[in-house]
Amino acid sequence: MTQTPLNEGTPSQSVEKPSLWMTMTCTFANAGARTGVVDNIAVKMESADDTTNWLFSPYAVLDSVTSKHMKDSFYPLTVPGKQTASLTYLFFGETGLSGFDEVQLTPHRFKMTLFTWTDGETRWREQQQFGINFDKDVVGQLAHGVVFVTPFIESQERFRLLR
Repeated sequence: MTQTPLNEGTPSQSVEKPSLWMTMTCTFANAGARTGVVDNIAVKMESADDTTNWLFSPYAVLDSVTSKHMKDSFYPLTVPGKQTASLTYLFFGETGLSGFDEVQLTPHRFKMTLFTWTDGETRWREQQQFGINFDKDVVGQLAHGVVFVTPFIESQERFRLLR
């Protein structure tokens, strides 16, 4: 996640002011026999420390895990029966919603939830939850527009068990 707009590989839409964005590789599995369609995805970040809540929507599909070049704008994903599909997405913060008027980058512990809207559904479906820690070092990197990778809290806890 960073606070600077993308320049290279960005679609024709320009970003007027700094915005929050992140990349995430998502794998979808279809256990059924029929083809399924993931019409939309979203990521919601809720702070465990205060009332900060952010919503991210997919903006583009990236061509690789390196996330350097845009492959296409976001599109519904078709997953054949008994198969999986993985794509790397660029998510932008929904700046028109409350909570994004004046984004304050301060330390937070966030619960991140991935939601999907699939063909034939009438509501968002929660897929996975994980935690992320925006400590002072992460906030400093975000404030300076540094692109970085940070592990989920659950992964950090599992690796601590090996020590």
